[in-house]
Amino acid sequence: MNRYDRDAENLGYLARGWNTLRLSAEAPERVPGWDAVILTAASERQAQFYEGQMSEARARGMLPPGTRTLAAADPGGARIGSGGATLNALRLLGQGAGGQGVSRLRILMIHAGGDSRRLPWSNVFGKPFVPFPLLADPDRPPPTLFDHILAMAAPLALRMPRGGLVTLTGDVLPIFDAEGMRLPEEGAVVVTTPTPLE
Repeated sequence: MNRYDRDAENLGYLARGWNTLRLSAEAPERVPGWDAVILTAASERQAQFYEGQMSEARARGMLPPGTRTLAAADPGGARIGSGGATLNALRLLGQGAGGQGVSRLRILMIHAGGDSRRLPWSNVFGKPFVPFPLLADPDRPPPTLFDHILAMAAPLALRMPRGGLVTLTGDVLPIFDAEGMRLPEEGAVVVTTPTPLE
């Protein structure tokens, strides 16, 4: 497969993800979306900013009305790493679940608490909220990286009727065949993006 065919295939995955995302936001009774979307944050200040950005995303129709959002700050501003941030975020989500637990929830977690060394200016917005005009609609504001990540992951929520956790990073857009991906019946999936060492 040449580069142009691969690019067209990747844009097809993203376009199908956008269709699923829009349907899950407009008709969640027919097309289930995420029960919870979590962003990890480095500080309380960053978490507050992320909460505001997720509210704006909901207003733009990127999140279904019933999807819970949470920005989970590293406790005390200590940098606890991705593993610690995952456990902390799940703990906070469980506290807010009113004793119902999180084991049957479809959870999308986006790690966004680190500093961007490649694009330091994006730290002002938060890496996931940098405008990313791929497949932009001229009648709407340009989508953010967060919007595209929601779109790419939307087909996975459909395929997790028993709940589970999907974890991604908030500073790259992984483009993959979410509809053809093999998922465990229960548990977690981490989506990574291979990059050359150089």
